[in-house]
Amino acid sequence: MRCIKQRAHFPNSGLVRTLLGSHFRSAFGLSDLFLTNWPMPTTRTIIFSVFLQKLRYGADSISCKLFKASSVNNRDIIKSLMANTESVVCFKDLQGRFVMVNQKWLSLFQMDLSEIIGKQHLGGYSEELAIYHRQHDEQVIGSGEAARFEERVVVGGKEYFHLTNRFPIYDRDGMMNGTGAIFTDITNQKKLEHELKRVQEALQDVAARDHLTGAWNRKALYEMANYELLQHRRYHHPLSILMLDLDHFKRVNDLYGHAVGDQVLQHTVEIVTDLLRETDSLYRMGGEEFVVLAPETEFSGAAELGERIRKLIYHADFSPVEIMTVSVGVTAVVTGDDLDQVLRRVDEALYRAKSEGRNRVVASEV
Repeated sequence: MRCIKQRAHFPNSGLVRTLLGSHFRSAFGLSDLFLTNWPMPTTRTIIFSVFLQKLRYGADSISCKLFKASSVNNRDIIKSLMANTESVVCFKDLQGRFVMVNQKWLSLFQMDLSEIIGKQHLGGYSEELAIYHRQHDEQVIGSGEAARFEERVVVGGKEYFHLTNRFPIYDRDGMMNGTGAIFTDITNQKKLEHELKRVQEALQDVAARDHLTGAWNRKALYEMANYELLQHRRYHHPLSILMLDLDHFKRVNDLYGHAVGDQVLQHTVEIVTDLLRETDSLYRMGGEEFVVLAPETEFSGAAELGERIRKLIYHADFSPVEIMTVSVGVTAVVTGDDLDQVLRRVDEALYRAKSEGRNRVVASEV
């Protein structure tokens, strides 16, 4: 493992002292680095961190004479740390120029060590990415304390997610002279989280759907209608509701059986859904009764929509059923309405359509 140092900006002795935390209280010790900066330390790193804790406290008591007398020098410690961690590690000066990176970093960004040292960005480590990371480094520089970030990186068209621990580096005089970063790859974890979210959303969608027709169910209607009512009160946008009921549907079940009845319901949903806008939504209330929620639709527009639905159902092919008709009630939300009032008014309009002979639209504004 090759590492490069720049004594003018980032002396090894200052780096080791800072990492060991021997004489500046806000710097990381190596033991803290392993146990705090690595999100899931292995048994190996835990054992090593215990040794480092003893080493740090010993170094405190004898003013680091241990390192002066030992054959293990500062550079050996840094090289060993950089070479043996599974994480991506890098160090920069206060201007954002790289002074040290490990092999994991070089492999990720596909370049040689000599190419990046002394530079702020190059090749796979783009200027855009450097600016993104620099913003996080500046937070650390400004606070003088370590911070953890969840970061997204795209290299060679491949997306990575990192849990990155960024921390300040101090020299022997307690002066900050750079920053360090340890990137732990959480890409697989993020993929699992994304898949879990997708499955959860799919399950929620299934729970809110009528299993026979695919229309939204009654529970979903109450949730969405209350939301749209809130939008209506806040922004005074128009909102209309239509209630549909297939005429003589019991006769269909009696004459042709429930399988044909189910097909009629499914085809009805297909017809109405194809007619609606993306902002509209269709709900099955139960049996052969449906509700259309039509935001951004004035009363007159809702009445026209009801008539179009009625005509489409009347002319549709429901074989073996010869003719199907639908009765439609229509209303629009007015100031002061709550959901119960709106549903009661549209239900009364539907009842009138049924009472007046079916296969018709009755609109009730108030």
